[in-house]
Amino acid sequence: MEAVPLEGTYRGPMTIDVCTACRGFWFDAGEQFRLTPAATLLLLRRVEASRDQPRQRVGTRLPCPRCRLALGVTYDIIRDDKYRYFRCPDHHGIFMPFFEFLRSQGLVRGLTPQEVDALKQKLMSITCSSCGAPIDLQTQTKCASCGSGLAIVDLDHLGDALRQLDADARAAAPVAGDAPAAPPEEIVVNWRADQEARRRIEAGLDDDGVDTQIDLLDIGATLLSRLLGR
Repeated sequence: MEAVPLEGTYRGPMTIDVCTACRGFWFDAGEQFRLTPAATLLLLRRVEASRDQPRQRVGTRLPCPRCRLALGVTYDIIRDDKYRYFRCPDHHGIFMPFFEFLRSQGLVRGLTPQEVDALKQKLMSITCSSCGAPIDLQTQTKCASCGSGLAIVDLDHLGDALRQLDADARAAAPVAGDAPAAPPEEIVVNWRADQEARRRIEAGLDDDGVDTQIDLLDIGATLLSRLLGR
């Protein structure tokens, strides 16, 4: 875990623990509701910066970093979409995988039947975006490890959300240590460049045009890096 200091919407500064190995966040009780737009952008950048590192799987039995009790799997719903996180039984906080954090913000969508069929024609398996376990596309429609369905970052909603976060962050006081936000015009330029990446997602090809097992979360992180202007 890496401790990331952030400004909260109330009660002053806070520190979010970020796991760059599995790309997840630990929020002490209620901290997930205190994120400012600039703080959210900074968390996205921290995950994006680790996109080149191999992603470790999220375990099925996780200890609370405060009391060491086993975290319980919890589900919530946003816009009729269910997302998953791990809650401390003594209410010390929650652990949320990055993809589930995006899902909780309404930035994830399920793959269409056409997209699933396209993946099946190119690949035997993919990596679960939520927990990192392999999914056999020929026999499975969801992850056998965590139960998540096939999903990917919703590029349209993500682009709109990043532009809004950028505008809100500029209107508020900057977070200490935050990198300068990409200007809206740069976001738009990078957005256009992502159309080719979108096509490659649908085709299931790597940079050399070779069929390969893919991690939809890694692809989402790559698109995120472009949207953030790296």
